[in-house]
Amino acid sequence: MKIKNLANIDLMELTECFNAAFADYSIPMQMTPSQLQDRFYAGGISYDLSFGAFDSDDRLVAFVMHCTDHPEQPTTVFNVGTGVIPSYRGQRLVPRIYTFAAPHLKETGIKTKMLEVIQTNTKAIKAYQSAGFRIEKELTCLKGKIKSVSKKEASIIYASGRAYQTLNNSLFWNYLPAWENSTPCILRNVEAYTFYFVQDPEDVCGYAVVHSTTGVIKQFGVLPEKRGKGFGQALFHSIGQDHDEVKILNIDQRDTSTLAFLEKNGLTPFVTQYEMHHTVF
Repeated sequence: MKIKNLANIDLMELTECFNAAFADYSIPMQMTPSQLQDRFYAGGISYDLSFGAFDSDDRLVAFVMHCTDHPEQPTTVFNVGTGVIPSYRGQRLVPRIYTFAAPHLKETGIKTKMLEVIQTNTKAIKAYQSAGFRIEKELTCLKGKIKSVSKKEASIIYASGRAYQTLNNSLFWNYLPAWENSTPCILRNVEAYTFYFVQDPEDVCGYAVVHSTTGVIKQFGVLPEKRGKGFGQALFHSIGQDHDEVKILNIDQRDTSTLAFLEKNGLTPFVTQYEMHHTVF
């Protein structure tokens, strides 16, 4: 078994390995090459800092894909995808890949490694813990048909990506969004999203970022002083008019008020995850 970085990996080979690895997953994922490429690009992929295991026929059988927080001087990597094809499981390939990757990541200046894993995937959790990861956060994913009936006469506008960039969106949050919901990830693929602003009367008091095709809500929030006044309901009512069903992934479980709001508006939890970190000393 040979382990090396994926700087020169063929996209089709990577896609075939990815789909084989996730075909029997608890939430099966099958992607086209362009879908996989788009997801990795949005996350800030570094193929130089992503690694794979190859069998005696030089076929990719396992991988750890890393995104970085900065293209030139990264200090954090996020594991945007780990997979092992079924016939090669049980060989501790993930810990072996991490062991191989460790000096390369350290040499690059990486201080923190992050990943997300479904809480019921106990084998993967044990593999990550053996590689030095610890549980940092618990995350909830929700989906459903929005039931919100807005009683608020509020101005909802479709904003531009440029307007979103000028928004100080951290003012609207209770907790930082997960990696793939972060502002840099949205801005890398800004044309894929619809930006909703709710105004009172002309100032933005709430917003949401929704993938135009899939209905995945990447970010939303209402200014703390404007909460409980119907602006969030108006925002979700507008989203519900555009999408039959929506998803929102990886809400920090400490954010109980946001989770209560989402469930009140028709969304139900369908999976929980751990965010795990490994700090490099």
